Amino acid sequence: MAKVKVLIVEDELLAAEDISEQLVEAGYQVTGVARTYEDALKLFKQDLPDLVLLDIQLDGKKDGIAVASTINKLTKVPIIYITGSAEDNLLERAKDTQPVTFVMKPFRAKEFITNVDLAIENFARNSEVEKSLLSDAVFIPTSDGGHEKVLKEEILYVEGDGSYTTLITQNHKKYDITLYLSKLVPQLESDSLVRISKKHVINAHHLTKIDKKTVWLGEDKLAVGEHYRKTLMQRLSFIKTKP
Repeated sequence: MAKVKVLIVEDELLAAEDISEQLVEAGYQVTGVARTYEDALKLFKQDLPDLVLLDIQLDGKKDGIAVASTINKLTKVPIIYITGSAEDNLLERAKDTQPVTFVMKPFRAKEFITNVDLAIENFARNSEVEKSLLSDAVFIPTSDGGHEKVLKEEILYVEGDGSYTTLITQNHKKYDITLYLSKLVPQLESDSLVRISKKHVINAHHLTKIDKKTVWLGEDKLAVGEHYRKTLMQRLSFIKTKP
């Protein structure tokens, strides 16, 4: 299966190389690196990416915000701004282009890849998609070339390992799928699925217990990544015992 394609628009050569290396190591495909408005649009049209990482400050007269504005007129694709500036007027202009998120420089590699993963998943979840005939089920490819029906509510969790993913159901039946986790989850089209680590996406309906580092899905225990825990907690309701 094809990798998630990312276009990098960054005028600092060393920064662009560092970002590219991190993406490739995490399993993404870099379609190109642009330093100017003109180069960015040229590369974008040559090989339509799944995500654009965009520095606000670029070489030339037009900045990254101008790139985003033009891209939005061409097609709908998630955009992440990379910037070292926290100027309010600049950020307000950038917000008008409806980016998925902002990543402030300098950033740590682990946090950066987490932001990229979440951006792709959130964009896919929020995009308007045509409802399938059976919105409560998905058909999983089988080894004999066919597809087996699995109810979405029966999905317990999904585990990724590079370009391979395993879907585990409530009765612990396993389906091995040759697809990156970040590519599979959006296709499941389920609001109850939430990522808890680089390797795992769980069905929150089966969540029975949670602490600072672990979640329980019945008898199954999975570790929660530090940078995913906040998003998970924000999507759950808790009884507060302190004012």
